[in-house]
Amino acid sequence: MRQLILILLSICSLFPCKAQKTVTASQQNKNENFTIYDPKVSDDLKKTYLHQIDSITVPSDAILCPCNRIDLLLANNELNINYTLKDLNLKGSIKNITTTTHPNIALPGISLQNTIEESLFSKTNLLLQSKSRKIKQKPNDLELYKNFVFQYNDKNLPAKVDLYLLDSVQPIIRLTHVYDYNDTLLKLILINPNEKTNSAGSEINFKCWQQNGNYLILQNIFNPQKNKEQILFVYNADNNLIRKEKNYIDRYKDQQHTIIKYFYEKKRLIKQSYLSNSEKESSFVTIKNDAYGNIIKELWENGDYNAYQYKYDAKGNWIWKQKTVYEKNIFNQKIELSSKTTFENQIEYY
Repeated sequence: MRQLILILLSICSLFPCKAQKTVTASQQNKNENFTIYDPKVSDDLKKTYLHQIDSITVPSDAILCPCNRIDLLLANNELNINYTLKDLNLKGSIKNITTTTHPNIALPGISLQNTIEESLFSKTNLLLQSKSRKIKQKPNDLELYKNFVFQYNDKNLPAKVDLYLLDSVQPIIRLTHVYDYNDTLLKLILINPNEKTNSAGSEINFKCWQQNGNYLILQNIFNPQKNKEQILFVYNADNNLIRKEKNYIDRYKDQQHTIIKYFYEKKRLIKQSYLSNSEKESSFVTIKNDAYGNIIKELWENGDYNAYQYKYDAKGNWIWKQKTVYEKNIFNQKIELSSKTTFENQIEYY
């Protein structure tokens, strides 16, 4: 399981799909393939980029609608920034959060670099800035640093995100949208501001549908390093992700197809099921939550599990968390301690 401290953003003025001319998914699926490549790359690379993946099929009764749910659209993105309030389950009007991560593996004498992440919010809960850096533990350690700066339009929707790496004066990556949020297609472009085109970055296209109260998002990604990727997200009426289907092909033309289903009880995630291409369950994770809605245990079908402990402030936000990973020893098949990671939150309120 990858270690991430997700960053939240509460988005204002979000609207459901408005009535428009009905276009079903069956009429749109034939248009979902797309091809983008840098005209300056070699012919061999062009051929690689042009290799098509199998398109994910959107249900035929789904109705095309505007991609105006930016909180859901950007919840899963290449920058690893999450825009949904529920991810950290935070309460109150927060001005600043500083999270320090202390990773340790279960081997004596070995320690990993600590990470400090700081997030600054407006009084209307808009994420203004997110900074993170790795702290040197040893003289030869690299001190990595990144800084995200956000700008918004007059509807309080993200219009631009600049990413600065190390001590760069100019942003290394810029995320901009070039389509209106009420359009049926939303395009996000990751660019190098020092280049005249987006040749050094990624282009992400979204199309959206409604079906039986669910909101469907088809995300197409082109990245020079990762080639092409297509993901279908399905959210229920509670804005909880209930299905994620992904097709991906790398430079070696190896195609991957994954399906994950998510199950909830009282709006809290209790299970993740990993499916085969024939929709049969191949593995799963069961999840237990505490009274505050935070995960306290993740249990895999093979017996591996993650355990979480928390300490809370007066508002019910966690200020200390420890994640302990237990995995099966491949030699004796016993479940043993693998690693511990401690997180500390310093929260400043308005």
